[in-house]
Amino acid sequence: MMTFTAQPIPTAETRSWILRRHYAHRMPIIEMAFGLFNGTTCVGVCTFGDGSGNINNNSLGMFKMNELNRLVLEEGLPSNTASFFVSRCLKLLPRPRVVVSYADAEVGHVGYVYQATNWIYTGTSEGRRVYMKDGIEHHRKSVYDMLGKHSVSDAAEHGFIYHTGKSKHRYFYFVGNKSERGHMLKLLPYDVLPYPKGKTNRHDASATIETQGILF
Repeated sequence: MMTFTAQPIPTAETRSWILRRHYAHRMPIIEMAFGLFNGTTCVGVCTFGDGSGNINNNSLGMFKMNELNRLVLEEGLPSNTASFFVSRCLKLLPRPRVVVSYADAEVGHVGYVYQATNWIYTGTSEGRRVYMKDGIEHHRKSVYDMLGKHSVSDAAEHGFIYHTGKSKHRYFYFVGNKSERGHMLKLLPYDVLPYPKGKTNRHDASATIETQGILF
């Protein structure tokens, strides 16, 4: 019998999961990481990074914003495990805050896990512009913090490759009390739209990795 719990974990514990099992095979910038445990065994990870680079110059910026940027689970878990895990992670986030996440239609993702956990759908995003180095995404603000500049040519001199991604389905979740959530909804700079439907693809997450159980 499986008994699942979600707990904070060190970012380093997510690396093998993300690089070997997530379809993107690259590390995002991570601020908070959570593990899904079956007893004392980690069977999945969910990570959150700085989401402010996704939504600029609007009044939602008065709230802290995070992006749910990676979700990876073991193969063969019950069908509702992903929504259970995401729901538990959202409850563990500091409040109040806005959470944004994206489902990549190009690789067959619709965002059903977000729909199952009552996120708000706001259509598709413009392709996000990021810098890549050694397989890791860096937002231009992070490049500026490291180099003191972030032009394409300056970044290229230090091994960063400028990359524009494809459009993705964009979802929001508001973490806070009823009043805070209502305020966030009023500030949302997008129309709230019906959930998209369609065929979704599953990606192979069977790569063997070393995991560490809960430390007491």
